[in-house]
Amino acid sequence: MAKYTEHYRLHQWEPEDSFLRMDFNEDFAKIDSAIAARGNCLQVVGTYTGDGNYGKGKATVLHFPFRPLAVMVVGGSYQATSLFLRPGTKGAANDTAGMGSVLSLAWGEDSLAWGEDSLSWYVTGWASGGSTSGGTSAEGQLNEKGAHYTYLVLG
Repeated sequence: MAKYTEHYRLHQWEPEDSFLRMDFNEDFAKIDSAIAARGNCLQVVGTYTGDGNYGKGKATVLHFPFRPLAVMVVGGSYQATSLFLRPGTKGAANDTAGMGSVLSLAWGEDSLAWGEDSLSWYVTGWASGGSTSGGTSAEGQLNEKGAHYTYLVLG
């Protein structure tokens, strides 16, 4: 006789148990229902072209058709990847979690802001690879003039 898992009561067979297609179909139906109950992950991919602005009062702002939980931006002259995780999201240490492993940012008090359907950020300076004179702040803000950026958003 089969045993069952604790949470979803899925079949766990002993070596001497026979397998029935009905058991597998029942388990897949339970798994499908459990996944559907958690909700589907929303996602969107988009692009923008940097305008060269940076600093307080000139934040880079992205808008989405849903509440963002994670935003990844790739692009600019260095083709760097930066990851923003909304505070409270599993794995997010703080507001600035993962803002580019290459970047060392000079953050202001309100430099990263999560909206219900947006993310905005600004920097006042940055360094690359341990250098204190890595590039312009527009590059560090992911808004280099004429540079192309691609973003992936999960919600």
